[in-house]
Amino acid sequence: MIADPPKTNWFSKHRSQLFLAIRLLASVIATYIVTTLLGIPQPQWAVLTALIVTQGSVGGSIKASGDRFIGTLAGAVWGGAVAAVIPHSDAVGLGEALIIAIGPLAFLTAMRPGLRVAPITAIIVLIAPTGITVDPVESAAIRLFEITIGCVVGLVTSLIVLPVRSRQQLGNATNSALQQMGELMGIYIASALGTRTASESEATEEALQNHLDKFGSITTEAIQERRLYRAVDYDPAPIFRTIMRLRHDLVIIQQATHEPLPTSIASRLGPSLNRLSAVTQEFLHESGLAMQGEAPAPPLEPVELAIDGFNAAFDQLREEGGTRTYPSATVKRLFSLGHGFEQFLRHCTDFNERTKEWVARAH
Repeated sequence: MIADPPKTNWFSKHRSQLFLAIRLLASVIATYIVTTLLGIPQPQWAVLTALIVTQGSVGGSIKASGDRFIGTLAGAVWGGAVAAVIPHSDAVGLGEALIIAIGPLAFLTAMRPGLRVAPITAIIVLIAPTGITVDPVESAAIRLFEITIGCVVGLVTSLIVLPVRSRQQLGNATNSALQQMGELMGIYIASALGTRTASESEATEEALQNHLDKFGSITTEAIQERRLYRAVDYDPAPIFRTIMRLRHDLVIIQQATHEPLPTSIASRLGPSLNRLSAVTQEFLHESGLAMQGEAPAPPLEPVELAIDGFNAAFDQLREEGGTRTYPSATVKRLFSLGHGFEQFLRHCTDFNERTKEWVARAH
């Protein structure tokens, strides 16, 4: 039986948002102090950079600071080179310089969206503030220095001020995905038995897909962060891959259960399917809690026994001729359902191993 989730207070519910707000404030203040001490005349670029690279997790800050620095370096070098070679003191010359400078950088941004600061930096280098004459090479160097300060201060702030590890976010994301998958499994099996309709799963399916899109970004951040904690952290990539495989298994099950089974078949397979539904939902629920560090990895045996029970009930139904009077499409659906369960068990086995390793790494 899945227990009701514990009630949380406002602070617990918004803890991550509050911590991020504090880190952002600390990052901005620290950067402003550093730029003031260094006598930088235009500190806004460093401050804005620190604000941008301070993300919700250490891994996110590592990725953001790397992208920001590389993008700025590319924009400053290329923009400075174009400014030094092409005269741009008048409107026509400036237009030509902008076309030559922005064209390649726009393509770079299209290939790697994280480097979208590159064309912005080139524009800043090319278009000096009104009334100020700056050597293009000097302008590029100043801009790169300012951005570097922002990247360094923002990253250091993320590491020392209420740091949130991507591991925590990955565990939370995995838990959310597993809870939604468990809900879908219950709807699909109930749909096959005629107690619910397939359309009831649409909202959860959409929510799960949106969540998996974010899951991919969190996994990328966790991989970036692992470079700092390789000795103690577990590789997040296998977890994401297994979650996606479980999602694919649910698609197979959904396709086999989009219409209710014939009444006589549903009555024979109903007990085993209901048992399988309850057990798999419990397994996914407990696995999610384990990934959050709130419970040990659950045993896999109940899922194995439940799927064996369905297979035994289906085999007995076939041996007694219970499927002979139905169209081949109905029988194919049953075989497809069994295949989906077998694949689901296979990937649950893999995920159970990943969960045990994840829990072991937490201690």
